[in-house]
Amino acid sequence: MTEQEVCSKYRDGASLNEIAALISMSQEYVRKVLKRNNVARRNYKNKISKEQEQEICDMYKSGEEQEDIGHKFGVSKSKISSVMKSCGVKVRGRKRHLKNIEKNVCQDYINGLSTMEIAKKNGCCDETVRKVLIKHEVDRRQETPHREDVSQDERLRMGEMYKGGMDSVEIANVYHMAPNNVRRILRKNQVEIRPVGFDKKLYVDESVFDEINEESAYWLGMLITDGWVCNNENNRYVIGFGLQDKEHIEKYKKFIKSEHSISEKPNFYTLVFTSQKLFEILGQYGIVPRKSHIAQCSSELKNNRHFWRGVIDGDGYVSSVVTLYGSKFMVEELNNYVKRLSGKSYAIGKNRDSYTLQICSNSALVLLDKLYMNAKIYLNRKYDKAMKILGETE
Repeated sequence: MTEQEVCSKYRDGASLNEIAALISMSQEYVRKVLKRNNVARRNYKNKISKEQEQEICDMYKSGEEQEDIGHKFGVSKSKISSVMKSCGVKVRGRKRHLKNIEKNVCQDYINGLSTMEIAKKNGCCDETVRKVLIKHEVDRRQETPHREDVSQDERLRMGEMYKGGMDSVEIANVYHMAPNNVRRILRKNQVEIRPVGFDKKLYVDESVFDEINEESAYWLGMLITDGWVCNNENNRYVIGFGLQDKEHIEKYKKFIKSEHSISEKPNFYTLVFTSQKLFEILGQYGIVPRKSHIAQCSSELKNNRHFWRGVIDGDGYVSSVVTLYGSKFMVEELNNYVKRLSGKSYAIGKNRDSYTLQICSNSALVLLDKLYMNAKIYLNRKYDKAMKILGETE
């Protein structure tokens, strides 16, 4: 969110507190932004008319809470409280309010909301929510891991998500922790921190998979093996891709015309960004969250050699025996593809939740010829192996 967007939200009626919560900054910071951009502050003393005062009192008497009324009128809870006091309306006790919300608190927690989200929804602190859950013997889940509880892989993934355009608040929602804890982890991993709330939206071409051609089919094969997708509570749709071959990640970045930075760690490179449109399109081709054991290709790609080249480049091993490791659906579909090419199918092996297909003899040569001969896009090291094997058999 830019400073201009902050000013625009304030002019549209959002309060300082609402804007501060949105960008994870203090109200004082928002005030400085408004002052720096010469935005006139609202005069709350004159904001509530006599007619509105009566409406506020009627709403409160009917059972609505001060926070909800304040939100509807664009003023703070304290302003609503002062209006009611000036009109002689008796304010309900806090205990009565808590008693009324206890059932909703427990149900919201069971439905998956965090204690912080429930507290914000009901106008109380998260400690009060925890006490309600304990009182009603609701089983607690681990929601806010301390820094020492976050694994090294999660720390590295946080850095990739942040460099991909997500902010600390969104990452915090994914890992159920405080945004400042995320920022501390990022700093410890030497990730340069952007000013909170003012992230640049980096470009990515969301139309690259609208048409299936050699490149798009190939990258769908790579993404279904070495890519990942996820979405979180803020509806930010994360798409990631990682390999040990930096030059191949750079090819992918060029293909999607991404402005995002490639993250580097020892012998591994990743590119991460967010896009709801691409998230939905990839889902149509079997690239879904937690796909490792359930991935399956769409009917449109079952006979596409470029797609299968991407799959082999991702999770395959190229030698005189071509091997694919993956979900049951993927190895079965490759087995069917090989049978259509060479007339022969092979036994599928299983190791726990992972499946293996090994293609030998003439079938392997037929497959390598089909996948790599005259191809324009491929993983260099596997292409070189395939060409060497095919050259030796001539």
